[in-house]
Amino acid sequence: MGANTQVESVCWCGQVAGTESRHPAYVICPTCGTARLRGLAAQGPEVVNGEDGAYSADFWGKRQCEDLGLPTIEQRAILDLPERCMHWLSLLLRRALPPAAVLEIGSAHGGFLKLCEMAGFPCTGIEMAAEIVRLSQDMFDIDVRKGPLEELSIHLGAQPLAICMFDVLEHLPDPSSLLRDLLQRSTGSITLIVQTPEFTDSMSDTMFVVPEHINLFTRGALCDMLRQAGFLHMEFAESLFPSDMTVVASNAPISENTEAAIVEALLHTSDGRVLNAMRGLAERLGEARAKNRLLEGDGMGIRWTSRQLVRSLLRRLGLRRET
Repeated sequence: MGANTQVESVCWCGQVAGTESRHPAYVICPTCGTARLRGLAAQGPEVVNGEDGAYSADFWGKRQCEDLGLPTIEQRAILDLPERCMHWLSLLLRRALPPAAVLEIGSAHGGFLKLCEMAGFPCTGIEMAAEIVRLSQDMFDIDVRKGPLEELSIHLGAQPLAICMFDVLEHLPDPSSLLRDLLQRSTGSITLIVQTPEFTDSMSDTMFVVPEHINLFTRGALCDMLRQAGFLHMEFAESLFPSDMTVVASNAPISENTEAAIVEALLHTSDGRVLNAMRGLAERLGEARAKNRLLEGDGMGIRWTSRQLVRSLLRRLGLRRET
């Protein structure tokens, strides 16, 4: 790390100074420890513009596929359902049950919201690009609005509400303002579930993604930001990937639902019964991932196991025929 230097970007905590990091595009805040993207690229609405900025439809096309080597958003809509989306749904069900409402900021293809809807939650998603909004509506027939949130006339009301942000907070130029805005729009209890990369000395350099990853938070910085916004109650939850941290925060004391209460809530509807079966498959997938960690060097074991479980899931949903 180098000496203090003045940089053009301002940390969420208000600090302007920063020390050099191991990546030339980032500085580390001496006050809160957040690694932030330096320079004017970290400021202004063009960063999160949904039509021609960093999060236009091209983000899910050329940027994700050609530049970063990731699956297309259409492929993600299939691959994420039995793993990421079911993991997130499990997190949600342990902290909230229908008829609490769900708002997902950065809903991408909409697969997680569809599972929430099947579970009985009234759901709304926010996505930045009009093309991605239409895509998710067409694929999953869900309620998705074109953001950003500050431009939408959404009043969250007094009903119990769960707000989910998975791999979103690190992309925001002013994350603390968004968190304060959420509480100002609601007069009831909010359960916030956030997944974001965890900045540590041993964090992989692959998390330094320019220009998308504007802020990389330590656990302490994330907790401080949540408290300052008004989320005074928080606890960390298990993350699906070791590079991430997941926090559940609220403006009210956090309670955890029992497995019996979750099952009872799901068995009220036919979609809920399907979801309950999917939860079992997702649990098996998680166990398979744990057992195959030694094979992740070449990936063959985990890829084979995941493929078998996805096929089993599709058969249960009637979307795949036996051959």
